[in-house]
Amino acid sequence: MLGILYPNDQTGRGDGRISYTVKPLAGLASGTEITNRASIVFDWNDPIDRPLVLNTIDATPPTSQVDLLAETLHTLSFPVSWTGQDEENGSGIAGYDVYVSDNGGDYQLWLDDTTETSAAFTGEDGHTYAFYSTATDNVGHVEAAAAPGTSDTETTLVVPPRVESVLLSSSAWSGTFLEHLDSQGLGHPTIPGLGYRISGDDGQLDALPWTNIDTVSIVFSEDVNIAAEAFGLYGISVTDYSGSFGYDSVSFTATLTLPQPIEAEKLLLSLKGVTDLTGNPLDGDSQFRFDVLPGDVNLSGSVIGNDLVLVRNSLGTSSSIPGYSVFKDVSADGRIIGNDLILVRNRLGTAVPSGQPELPQGLMGGMPLSMALGGRVLTPQDVLRLGNFLYFNGQRPVPEGSENLPFPVELRRPTRSHRPNCARNVPGPKRGIPARAARFPGKSIGKSNTSCRSAQIAVVD
Repeated sequence: MLGILYPNDQTGRGDGRISYTVKPLAGLASGTEITNRASIVFDWNDPIDRPLVLNTIDATPPTSQVDLLAETLHTLSFPVSWTGQDEENGSGIAGYDVYVSDNGGDYQLWLDDTTETSAAFTGEDGHTYAFYSTATDNVGHVEAAAAPGTSDTETTLVVPPRVESVLLSSSAWSGTFLEHLDSQGLGHPTIPGLGYRISGDDGQLDALPWTNIDTVSIVFSEDVNIAAEAFGLYGISVTDYSGSFGYDSVSFTATLTLPQPIEAEKLLLSLKGVTDLTGNPLDGDSQFRFDVLPGDVNLSGSVIGNDLVLVRNSLGTSSSIPGYSVFKDVSADGRIIGNDLILVRNRLGTAVPSGQPELPQGLMGGMPLSMALGGRVLTPQDVLRLGNFLYFNGQRPVPEGSENLPFPVELRRPTRSHRPNCARNVPGPKRGIPARAARFPGKSIGKSNTSCRSAQIAVVD
């Protein structure tokens, strides 16, 4: 190309540039290199060679796929990941679009032009979600969309119900007291007036001091099928607590109201046969331990003089006055008065009973009263002790502990001849309950929908 280039000055009139477009031959393979170089000659001067410019052909779009998900997931939020690849000698992937379909509906763009290769997705219980991805490379090639009705992977969310909270209250508790529990974070976080929520931490077994507890409430994570016989409350002083059962399908709350307040007692709450409305069984613990000792203000397990002193020092306080404590208000009326002092004094010297509450033998899901294993026989008491820790429907690993069993045991998968020796629907431990089983070798029970065929108990030789 010929032309006149003025001497350069501050205006830049001496700058020069050219541009042009080259159309490559059809059918060139990816990785084909096209090079060019410019040479500049001023009049009679020697040529000025410019650097070599290289262009590489990328002829094919990239590919990608969403990684396989489990056919069923038991959570509402789960990770989704994907991978992609450009052809050898291609330009590489610049980004991904990820699409999702809900229950067979049209695909919707979930993630647009992302450079990430994983993200968390949150869905709804009972819904089926299908995913596919498309990739774009660095020259603009875009992977074709999935054909209608196809996907890279899909999964169905089946989230079993769970116990959200266990609460204690009384028909005699005042509204002021209940409001104070809620305001102090001691009640249910979203449902007011249900009572005192038992924590699942190390303080779970602190004896509760109120003198008139007669109501136990369980809040579930969703609407459930639950019958009166599914809600059991068992103790030591009173083996089986019976009362009036009710269930509120709006708040998902089951309630057992007793005819008399609970006195000094260790209690075991048990749920059996609870499912959600589609038949999924309860997830997690179906047994829950707590203790009640009216007048035990310092939560020591015995009513002693110190409890009396603590109440006396708080006389005259109420829920609206500093120094008030719900644990010193043993009558739960929102104020600490002489009556609270009398209630504690009348119970001096009382304590929670010794031993541990256990399920009646008939509720052990068909567990035999004795089990001949390795030449030894498990007594009914041994079986019940084991029952407090083994979860035979495969949802919980076997814990370790070391106490109170006459010999070590392990879990083994059943043979046809030993299937009668399996237990069924026996819940695992609740955090905060002392270990009372022999040491287990750390084995876990495999997933099984046939609860009574998951494992058998055997003596360690």
